[in-house]
Amino acid sequence: MGTRSRKEIGQFDRVFTTSGSVNRQFPDVFRFSLNNRRRLRIYLGNQFGGSNPNRRMVLDLLDDRTLRRVTNVTVNPARIDAITRTLNPGTYRIRVSTGSNNRGRYFLDMVRL
Repeated sequence: MGTRSRKEIGQFDRVFTTSGSVNRQFPDVFRFSLNNRRRLRIYLGNQFGGSNPNRRMVLDLLDDRTLRRVTNVTVNPARIDAITRTLNPGTYRIRVSTGSNNRGRYFLDMVRL
């Protein structure tokens, strides 16, 4: 699996917003760091239409050091979902992916609570 987009968010403070498109072979990956323990909410909006289960989008929150999944959420087409998590200081990755061969659009918002 390749990575179409890899973005360095850097030190996360309050809000990060982006949008993009992904397919099965090219997820988008965003990397960010926390200096302090923070409670975050990460929203993912799936802009695929229809009800094909391959068009679900997955948001994975990964520990950058081990690449282990901290948590994830699967979002059905035309829906929005979120994960809320308290994270320790460190570096993390957000991966947005889909099971579809077609390119699907999404939006992502990360906020400090």
